[in-house]
Amino acid sequence: MRRICLTMLLATLAACDGPGRSDGEAVTVDEVTIPSGPDPCSLVSASEMEALLGPLAEPPFRVDDDRNPKVEGEGCFYRARDRRNVTLEVDWEDGALSFQMLAGTGQAITDILSGYDPVTDTLDGEWDRVGAPFGRLIALKGTVSVQIDPLGSRIGTGGAARLAALALGRIDAPLEYSGARATLARRETPAPARNPCELVTLEEVEALMGPLAGDPRPSADGSECDYPTPHDVFGSQLVRTLTVVWRDGFHAFGQERMAVAGATQIMAAQVDPDLPELSDTTTGASEPWDERITLVGGVVTVVKADVMLQFSGDAIGGFSDARALEMLRIAVRRI
Repeated sequence: MRRICLTMLLATLAACDGPGRSDGEAVTVDEVTIPSGPDPCSLVSASEMEALLGPLAEPPFRVDDDRNPKVEGEGCFYRARDRRNVTLEVDWEDGALSFQMLAGTGQAITDILSGYDPVTDTLDGEWDRVGAPFGRLIALKGTVSVQIDPLGSRIGTGGAARLAALALGRIDAPLEYSGARATLARRETPAPARNPCELVTLEEVEALMGPLAGDPRPSADGSECDYPTPHDVFGSQLVRTLTVVWRDGFHAFGQERMAVAGATQIMAAQVDPDLPELSDTTTGASEPWDERITLVGGVVTVVKADVMLQFSGDAIGGFSDARALEMLRIAVRRI
């Protein structure tokens, strides 16, 4: 899965001794250290998140920069029953530096929230600056910055702004809630080891692609299945690949959606202001998936129950994006 690498930011934050970390005085419960100081999960309640995200699957819990459960993590993870999710991260002391590295000078809220009308739509909170980098929203108030990552959901920038406003409004009066204790109390079942080549049988594959030049080959980490074909492209064998993100698929799909939106804007600005949409994004009302993105050129990405799958229709040998879609229909039903 492709992730946005913010190496400089993460290295800087890791070097900072903020009160959200477990460096200082703390209490011990069952031989596990509960960090003292502010808790990011104390800034937005479960019910407030449910108003945007839908019913939660579990209490909010603390996570690290990669959204892995961590008692002293500086982020709070909210997961809905349908597995869509939102992450809230807080920099309690060096928020101005975090903001500058992520969003530069920031923008006016009217530039970020499409259709925002300050007369009819007021936000419960104030910030000094706000920006929307890499599909996230970051807001700064004094020395504290709050970053909302909505990519694993459909709440959009507007929803993220409302969550940031709520969080900043509680900096001086947080809720009586411990995300660290919620992290300790939870039990998560590891993602099962799966062979992606088992999602579509050889007979089904060859009915869509034609005879293969060899057996399907799964990657060692279970994230890809390669299908060697008898076709050559510029002197090299054409190998079609089914990519599967078994965990955190909604967030991976959100990153794909963000990348598509960015590419659309760039192409429209540099090539032709009347350029049609680069992709076709649909919900899965009559399909076995929750959402789909189809890029011009036949790259199809779908997500179902927090698992993302991607396959391409290259038109070689008659293998169109319609056939790629059919491959994904079969695969999604076997997740």
